[in-house]
Amino acid sequence: MTVKISFDKAAVERRGCRLEDAHQTVKNLFAVHHLPCASEDSVLAFKDKAMATTSP
Repeated sequence: MTVKISFDKAAVERRGCRLEDAHQTVKNLFAVHHLPCASEDSVLAFKDKAMATTSP
């Protein structure tokens, strides 16, 4: 599973936050559930460690 999250910089700043702080908050929340950030571009991407399945 991959989750991608994008941010509207203007909307974040209207709420009195910095975009970097919003990114860090989201990364911390996903990290608690062992979902590391896989991409830190304008869109944050988080990937789980999917279990490989084998066919009998």
